[in-house]
Amino acid sequence: MRYHILMAAFCLLPSAFCSLAFADPPLVASVHIEGAQALSVRDLRNGLETRPGRALDSLALRRDVGRILDRCRASGLYLAEAEFPGVVLRDRRATVVFRLREGPPARVRHLAVEDSTDLLMEMETKPGRPFRPTVLEADVEAILRRYERAGHPFCAVYPEVSPPSSGGEVDVSLKIDRGPAVRVGDLRMSGNSLTRPSVIRRLMDLRPGERYDQRRVDRGREALLRSGLFDAVGDLALSHDARNGTVDLTVQIAEKKAGQIDGVVGYVPGQEGGKGYVAGLVDLALRNLAGTGRSASVRWDRKGPSASDLDLGYDEPWIGPTSLSGHFRFSLLQRPGYASTALRVGIRRPLAGPLAVEAEAAWEWVSPDSSGLGIIPRSRAWAGAGGFSVETRDDPDNPRTGGLLRVSLSLGRAAFAARKGTANRGRIEADAERLVPVFRRQVLALSAHFRSVHTPEPSPSEKVRLGGASSLRGYREEQFAGVRAAWASAEYRLLVGRRSRIFLFLDTGAIADRRALGMEMRDLFRVGYGAGLRAESRGGVVGLDFGLGQDDGLAQGKIHVRMMRRF
Repeated sequence: MRYHILMAAFCLLPSAFCSLAFADPPLVASVHIEGAQALSVRDLRNGLETRPGRALDSLALRRDVGRILDRCRASGLYLAEAEFPGVVLRDRRATVVFRLREGPPARVRHLAVEDSTDLLMEMETKPGRPFRPTVLEADVEAILRRYERAGHPFCAVYPEVSPPSSGGEVDVSLKIDRGPAVRVGDLRMSGNSLTRPSVIRRLMDLRPGERYDQRRVDRGREALLRSGLFDAVGDLALSHDARNGTVDLTVQIAEKKAGQIDGVVGYVPGQEGGKGYVAGLVDLALRNLAGTGRSASVRWDRKGPSASDLDLGYDEPWIGPTSLSGHFRFSLLQRPGYASTALRVGIRRPLAGPLAVEAEAAWEWVSPDSSGLGIIPRSRAWAGAGGFSVETRDDPDNPRTGGLLRVSLSLGRAAFAARKGTANRGRIEADAERLVPVFRRQVLALSAHFRSVHTPEPSPSEKVRLGGASSLRGYREEQFAGVRAAWASAEYRLLVGRRSRIFLFLDTGAIADRRALGMEMRDLFRVGYGAGLRAESRGGVVGLDFGLGQDDGLAQGKIHVRMMRRF
């Protein structure tokens, strides 16, 4: 590898380089790189110190030649040559041209791996293929992961690459030090003032004496993050006990405050000369009761003048010595024409990694009020539901990566007092969310939802409700009702803090219902859009959403204000 200095540049353009020594050097107008084929000109140019608008500097030009050659070596172009750039001055504006000869890529002549010949079959670096340092680094990482999963967390790999021959060939050898085979010893934690150590051990599901497996350790750390009990979980530190052949693990955690209260206030403008009204929500959650991981919640939600919900809930993280968790829900629902009381009891069991299966039994009683007599029948119903969920979001409050998938199927029967008959009931629910990192601190959040009710004559209490802050923003809470509904949302988020973000959103929703006469289907499609923010302060997290329907002006916008505080 040689630097070719264009002496002609010094002869033809002496003023260009002489001026570099004075206080007012010319400015760089443009930078060009010629001869790049395997490498991206744009990537090479972004890595240079010499850029348009900066002062021309001969020392920076020499350093940039070295940067270009370093990028070539990193891509396996060991025979690449770069010349000192040519400079053309015009009106004290400099055009800089780097000339590159990439040459053929280096190839692997011999590959030797100590300890196991099976590793050769799994490596991407092979004899006869182009040699790329980045590919070799990935092979080394794969080897380390393989030994970490086999109980060797202190494995070390030492790659050696010979200088390229005249034909551009290199010899690659890997020396492997397995380190001791160990088993899991003690699990220690730091930073937990409320959560009991036994709860952390059960969440991580690492048993003393079992063979060390990095995959199980990683899943244990992810389980702590998904539990919602901790703000942060650090990487586990390992301490080797050579006498017992074990490794002790220490996890550094930062606990969330156990209590949380949410308050939402929304103003809905009146329609067609009618009066507007205020909707609101209060949600009190007590998580990690006495450090046991148990939680209880109370939620009151006023959706409109004649619509409100009251929900009570309790979650048990473990039922006895099993890995089953359980939940209990009691709800009172009031809507124009009727009131509904429901009781739900369910269990959940985690399977591999973020996958879990769920089952639930539910009972519901519907009673019409004075305005619903003769329209909504008095009924009682029971149902059994089953489903699964996959949760991979890295943070439940302000996620950056990962996703969520939840699917459930409910089957049951309803009995009607007036008609003295029964009817089958079915319901399908599906929710999916995906977080796509776009740029640094910018995330595209995509979600899709589906609900379907299957019963001969669905009552208002059974129908799917669409509209409002939790489904289709820009419309009133539960403005639309039907037997089938699908809605999707796209949010472009700028993450401005750990719990803060600014976003633009676009919501779309479709709902289908049966008319009262003839039972034919009626379809409806709506679009909502707007902007919002979540801002963390000393008082808590403040949320503000402003949404517009597809035919709304600014005066018809829906505003939702939310305040979340932990205590």
